[in-house]
Amino acid sequence: MPSEPLAGDDRVRLVATLLVGPEQLGGQRVVVGGDAYRHLFRARRLAVGERLRVVDGRGGSRAAVVEEVERSSATLRLEEALVAAEPDLRLEVWCAALRPERASWLVEKLGELGVRRIVFYDSERSQHRYADRQQARFERVARSALEQSGGSVLPAIELDRRFDELLAEAPDAAAPATVVLDLRHPPQEPALLRGAARMRLVIGPEGGFSPHEEERLAARYALGVREGGWLPMRLGPRVLRVETAALVASGLLLVAPWR
Repeated sequence: MPSEPLAGDDRVRLVATLLVGPEQLGGQRVVVGGDAYRHLFRARRLAVGERLRVVDGRGGSRAAVVEEVERSSATLRLEEALVAAEPDLRLEVWCAALRPERASWLVEKLGELGVRRIVFYDSERSQHRYADRQQARFERVARSALEQSGGSVLPAIELDRRFDELLAEAPDAAAPATVVLDLRHPPQEPALLRGAARMRLVIGPEGGFSPHEEERLAARYALGVREGGWLPMRLGPRVLRVETAALVASGLLLVAPWR
């Protein structure tokens, strides 16, 4: 099925985005019920004939027309495939563990931006064990952010990882280019990342990296990006919250003019 970009006027007429399963996107019609129905056809009052975007969370995207609205469900007729509204850069974010409410906020914002993978990790100065229910909560937040922003790829979310795992990776030039927010090392020229299709952004804890972690980071910086090393980055003189720094740095990397 060929993908067809929509002209500006047609894009405006796509009044909402709905996330469905991959098997549903491959069919001819989708029946909407439950929470999605209440949101789209009760709260937002979509009507017969209106057009929306239907996505599968894996990059698939099709236009759809509201064909029928009943008391507890609605039927959509699927039409042409659409060009996915996704950033060119595949960005993953490793963020020091946050309290659940702050982590939830960050998942929402990074999901809106189009970050592909979100990892919350424990380090020597930031440790938090998430309850099992937090995974489901963060995934619900990510789905909502995807629909709100008109995206088509649902980010993977991982909890309770260890920073040691990342530091222990053998240098690999084929791995994603890694950028670390680090105030203790002079920033390097970001143009070194020019042309990178994948990047990994690392955000440290509010108390900073430990001396042992800083020593290991310095060794990675010394390798150089082209040899699988890492790149230190700064955001300016202000001291930012972890989640603020993660959001600002992600936005900069996704739209950087030097890319």
